[in-house]
Amino acid sequence: MLVPTELKDELLVAQVTSQTLKVELEGEVALTSWLRTTINDLSVSWELEPTNEAGEVARVDALVDQLCYLGANMRD
Repeated sequence: MLVPTELKDELLVAQVTSQTLKVELEGEVALTSWLRTTINDLSVSWELEPTNEAGEVARVDALVDQLCYLGANMRD
């Protein structure tokens, strides 16, 4: 059985871990948003259809798909 000081220490470690993960996740969300904007800008400049923001927001794989599509069209 854990004593109150051990519980407090575990809680502090969990809070630090949680905050660290939150900061990392916020960074990933910002990077994904920047990538989506960049891909859409490139698509528009090459007169291709941009990604479907409403339907693809949850799928990071959609960014990879769009990059592959963009790359294939640029090679053609």
